[in-house]
Amino acid sequence: LWAGGQVVAAYTWSKLMSNTDNVTNFLDPANPIGGIISDNTNPGRERSISEYDIPQSLSFAYTLPLPFGKGRALLRDANSVVSVLVSGWDFQGFTALSSGPPVGILENASSLANVGSLQAQMGMGNGGIFDPFPPLRPDFVPGCNPSVGGSRQFRAANGWFNPNCFTVTTGLGFGDEPRVDSRIRVDYTDNWDMALSKDTSLTERVN
Repeated sequence: LWAGGQVVAAYTWSKLMSNTDNVTNFLDPANPIGGIISDNTNPGRERSISEYDIPQSLSFAYTLPLPFGKGRALLRDANSVVSVLVSGWDFQGFTALSSGPPVGILENASSLANVGSLQAQMGMGNGGIFDPFPPLRPDFVPGCNPSVGGSRQFRAANGWFNPNCFTVTTGLGFGDEPRVDSRIRVDYTDNWDMALSKDTSLTERVN
């Protein structure tokens, strides 16, 4: 680019599978309790997309010297006062765009004694921490679409997924909902960091 500008970019397309994610689930990216193993006797059944799965990730950094002042395309021959004011300006930035991580769905185990009142909740199950019941996952309704349309603001206010796609188990067996559900994901990353900097020459040797 002009006057030594630079752009560096990286793109990753990936898929991460696992049968567990973390022994300290509160560190997991999507929610602190979802994605916990239900059946420790059958690790193969726990295999699913990982809570750390980020299918697409794009990042790029850039430095663009503004074309004004000494040694640049415009105003290079300006008088000393103007030259000091307009010279040495650079625009820098870093942008990160990536898919959101998936979540795990658990039943609300605090109501296991009253199965009819259970509802599938995102990240609000027992997690085997405070309740005396194992972390149970619900059954998934075949053919149901758990995704919810609308803007991110609408979904945040009205529900990020369709709870009608999940039914409560009887408590006597394991539900067929996967440990982590790739169809339901946390919001994506769209982060832009930018800066404007100036390098001013004070003397021949000092900037």
